[in-house]
Amino acid sequence: MSPSRIKRHKRRGFILVVSMSVLVILGSLAVAAAIMSQGNLRTAATQVQVTSALSAAEAGMQLAESRLSEAARRFVVQPGSINGAFGTALWDGTYTSQDAVSVTPNEKFSESSLPRGIAEALVSIHSHDQNALDVEGLPAQTSLTNSPLENLPEELRARTGSAPRRSRSPATTA
Repeated sequence: MSPSRIKRHKRRGFILVVSMSVLVILGSLAVAAAIMSQGNLRTAATQVQVTSALSAAEAGMQLAESRLSEAARRFVVQPGSINGAFGTALWDGTYTSQDAVSVTPNEKFSESSLPRGIAEALVSIHSHDQNALDVEGLPAQTSLTNSPLENLPEELRARTGSAPRRSRSPATTA
């Protein structure tokens, strides 16, 4: 055999080894990319849920702030006369006639009597609520229940005292 033929014979398998190595590296990169994209999808889904929960919490806080402001505006007092004790008395309705507090009627709905304190006015606002979400541009109304306790499972209702407990009879076996 000639020396050039021996060199070619030794090189024949080298291309196979190089091409297999390249295929293994490219396959590993494809698997790594697939795993990373799955992780990115999970992260994106979690971010959507977090953003949605944060938006709902902020909307609830804005609603609570507006209702509290609406209830507090009904109680008219002398300027500069509110301190911690008087604020507590305004909240729970334990102020006296010497405190010179006047309560204005609600403009949105009628009440059988004026609320004694801000807390009572707030309860009145919540109890007269329509519990409907009316957003401009949306075709349907989303109605809510009057009480969050109505949606609780029976076992939780029993623990919270919102429903009488039912005794469970043991299951009989045949």
